[in-house]
Amino acid sequence: MEVLLTGTESAKGIVAARALGTQGINFITSSHKKNTPASYSKYSSGHVVYSDPLAEPVKFINDLISIIKNNNIKVLMPLHSRETKIISKNKKILEEVVSIPLVDYKKFSLVDNKRSLNQIATKLNLRTPKTIFPKNLGDLKNLDLKFPLVIKIQEGQGNKGLSYANNYEELHHNFESTIKKHNLKIENYPIVQEYIEGKGLGTSVLYSNGKMQAFLSHLRLRENPPSGGPSTFRVSLRNKKAEKISKKLMDYIGWHGIAMLEFKLDNQTNEPYLIEVNPRFWGSMYQPIASGLNFPYWLYLISQNKSLNFKKEVALGIKTRFLALDIISFLAHFRYNNDKLRFLKSYLSFKDTRFDLESFQDFRPIFLYYIECLRKLNL
Repeated sequence: MEVLLTGTESAKGIVAARALGTQGINFITSSHKKNTPASYSKYSSGHVVYSDPLAEPVKFINDLISIIKNNNIKVLMPLHSRETKIISKNKKILEEVVSIPLVDYKKFSLVDNKRSLNQIATKLNLRTPKTIFPKNLGDLKNLDLKFPLVIKIQEGQGNKGLSYANNYEELHHNFESTIKKHNLKIENYPIVQEYIEGKGLGTSVLYSNGKMQAFLSHLRLRENPPSGGPSTFRVSLRNKKAEKISKKLMDYIGWHGIAMLEFKLDNQTNEPYLIEVNPRFWGSMYQPIASGLNFPYWLYLISQNKSLNFKKEVALGIKTRFLALDIISFLAHFRYNNDKLRFLKSYLSFKDTRFDLESFQDFRPIFLYYIECLRKLNL
């Protein structure tokens, strides 16, 4: 067997399964869950279960080693944040039995931690929102920052540990609540940043041993929630400034594998501000695939020391949509938009749009995915 996909309980599992399967790569899916949507893909050769990586990290690594040996796996490809960090931390042990196209833990942590990332960006003179690192509630007084502000935990994906403050009262309350909710020690206290008003932009990159192999940017047309979160509707494009920042940062670190750098385009200046880096597969990973950059397959080629010296045709202006999440966020967007008629026209239009998950060629995973979505909504 060529590839073991981990973390296939998420939508990313379906996208990765098709990206590899359409290229004739044999793989098996895996998760801490017995059934996952990706395991029902027509391309999957089987499914295996391992211990929950968060609850039992040591047992999880031992399970992976057994699965790899028993199935003669060549490449281990983690998909979900739940296990990617743990695999990176144990990369040396795992590489004794399998190839892993993933950066080592030290470099992974440099960009995964928002405090560390901000410090590196400042050193490289990269544009970021004005940021402070409070050590106590007293540090929140007389700030040299303009409201609204964003409170973020140092390590976390999506909306985890994210809140906003429009005044000092909200800032103190949300900062203290975040510390208590996530049981944070002083060295892990949240960071506080100025909120950049503008659209979200992502730059996806693929690296091989410190050298950039491919890149693509996309503009976020809709997010869940509208104030900021995972993208539900986007379009591929070029943004030379964001791409220059991405290359400068990842070249400096000496990256290996995939990553997606998140920016905000300032409404007034249109300048990109670096917000964070996803050092793992991201929710909108279908965007580069739909635009001609098959990152999962190319990641497999890199792990097998195969050349990527071929012409990479990139299609710009390609729109992709995460339909399930877009449906869930409909009411929030409807309330958020002042021009509701224009929003409805855009929302109900499916013209020239490709969907992250919905496919007639591989429809079985979708049924299970939507059933799970309904269960989470208690419907």
